[in-house]
Amino acid sequence: MSRIVRSTIDTEVKRKQIINDINEEYNYYLEEDMNNHTQNKKRIYRNILLVVLSKSGKTTLGHIIADPRYIPKELTLSSISARDIQYIWNIFAEPSLVSLNIVEIPDCMINENSNLSDINRECMKLEISEFHLVCFCTSLITGIDGYAIKLFTRFIQHFSEEKIDDNLCFIITQCEMKNDEQRQCLRDEFLSDTECAKLTKNKTDRIYFSGALNPDDYKRANDTLYYQFKNIYNYRKNLLLFIESDG
Repeated sequence: MSRIVRSTIDTEVKRKQIINDINEEYNYYLEEDMNNHTQNKKRIYRNILLVVLSKSGKTTLGHIIADPRYIPKELTLSSISARDIQYIWNIFAEPSLVSLNIVEIPDCMINENSNLSDINRECMKLEISEFHLVCFCTSLITGIDGYAIKLFTRFIQHFSEEKIDDNLCFIITQCEMKNDEQRQCLRDEFLSDTECAKLTKNKTDRIYFSGALNPDDYKRANDTLYYQFKNIYNYRKNLLLFIESDG
């Protein structure tokens, strides 16, 4: 057997082992967190709106809220994005007691030439009249986008700042490899940015992080996947606690 074939087999075996380990770790975390939840709490229902441009990580975030073991597709140079509202319906996001409807607004519905009332109409078709959380996503890879902030500000003004303000949060995506010190630096950078400051105002406690298992590390069966998953699970847990608490 050639060295290349042997290496491929070894990688496949290791990849399966890593995924099995992550599944076991996920089940362990779930059991531990479920035991910490008050047993007599009733399930609550929340509608989540993900806004901003493509490449911000908002689509991956929706999948991660549903399942933190999700592995996204590899990054591409394509600028093609969805033309219609995307949604993930009726997710029971364990270990929380929250059932979620996640709605993702495509670029074409928030750009400068769009009629934002179309969002109202499309949401009414989905029988959604209220959003309990509105998420502004910023990717660590693409960085803070002044144009995206401009569009999001327009979105807020359309739906009324008073109506959205209490339900607004900011999520920095693609942070699966970041440690505490790095996250604090990113938080400080986000808060000190002139454009972001127009949105954050006094919401310093509304900045969250997210990430996903890196598809390249998955292909290579890299041990860093263990560290990534621990971060991803905790990011998701913190966000779910915020959602469950009604902000």
